[in-house]
Amino acid sequence: IWLVATLSFFLIRLAPGDPFANELKNPSPEVMEANKRKFHLDEPAVNQYSRWMGGILQGDFGPSMKYGGKTVGAIIGQTFPTSLALGSIAIVLAVVVG
Repeated sequence: IWLVATLSFFLIRLAPGDPFANELKNPSPEVMEANKRKFHLDEPAVNQYSRWMGGILQGDFGPSMKYGGKTVGAIIGQTFPTSLALGSIAIVLAVVVG
């Protein structure tokens, strides 16, 4: 799991584009810089990784970039019961049909 998480983290950094490009319509350079500082995207990738991995190990998945004011952990907590129910149904169907 650690290897997949680490590879995902660094591969996302290699992808072209900006995480705010689709969320903000024609943002000013000042807004872009403020967002980069807020989410620590102005730091080197190694610092970002250590901050991110440290948070993950403590159960802190950070703030959501898409849903302002919510944390990723809170979003997962809200949607987990539905995901658990769907996953359970899928496993039961797979066992019965299999």
